Amino acid sequence: MTTAFGSKIFNGELATTQDWINYLQHAHLVAPGMTPDTYAICKTADGYTPYTVLLNALRSSTIPVNRILDLACGDGYLLSLIDKSSDRELSLVGIDMSEGELVEARKKIFSNRTLLKREMAQKLSESSESFDAIVSHMAFMLMTPIEPVVAEIHRVLKPGGMFAAVVGGDEPATGFYGEFRRLFKEHVAKNHPKFLRPEVGDARIDSREGIRQVLPPERFADLKTIDFVAQAEFHKSQIWNVFKDYYFISALPRESSDVFRETLLRAAADVADSNDQLKIDFRFRLITARKI
Repeated sequence: MTTAFGSKIFNGELATTQDWINYLQHAHLVAPGMTPDTYAICKTADGYTPYTVLLNALRSSTIPVNRILDLACGDGYLLSLIDKSSDRELSLVGIDMSEGELVEARKKIFSNRTLLKREMAQKLSESSESFDAIVSHMAFMLMTPIEPVVAEIHRVLKPGGMFAAVVGGDEPATGFYGEFRRLFKEHVAKNHPKFLRPEVGDARIDSREGIRQVLPPERFADLKTIDFVAQAEFHKSQIWNVFKDYYFISALPRESSDVFRETLLRAAADVADSNDQLKIDFRFRLITARKI
């Protein structure tokens, strides 16, 4: 997928924040639903997906949760899950900067009142202190700049309202996921020696200390971070579909992408079991906090 972002990073040029935003918008226009396509089938040892982990976090709120905002709602998968899990009336709002994702979200049938809007998390149109909870799945760590996002989260949450986000975990990647990352690094070093890794999102989300800086104690109480692993099983032929939409992978030039695809498929075939299946561990972190 050729974009200004991809052209720059693989040719040693500095990508701007706007390049990153444009790339994200294009990536999700081309492949809406990319996030649940993989993560909705990942399960913890207790049988929870990263989405149901967020759903369970909502149930621990110290105030009644009747109005919920999903930041970067994508194709509406999490909103739909929340909607179907409740036996009472909820008011749900989903915002996303990708029109492609919102088109898919609008196709879903919601039993309760749901509003979908194309907006950036840095500037919400919602009223102050109007939500009991805000959730975000695999997006908070990508948002830049993060400070206005946090300011808006704090503004629109009611006192005592919950913020809950699932982000990528910072533990070393193991198993085939670790092999995927190693192979990509080798591929880039060999085929794109000028590669300049961009600063995307806010690196502080990668550590507990950094998260405390992003969600400061004068604004948020009861900050908790819980790391967890969710596993999914795939046929060896499906591996490219699992990883092709990952950021930086989808930015590869077409010829380079084709080469890496073959490399990844060979690696999957080497470690697949007798039924041509392989299991992949994905690492996540749940962040929860309460507005003061």
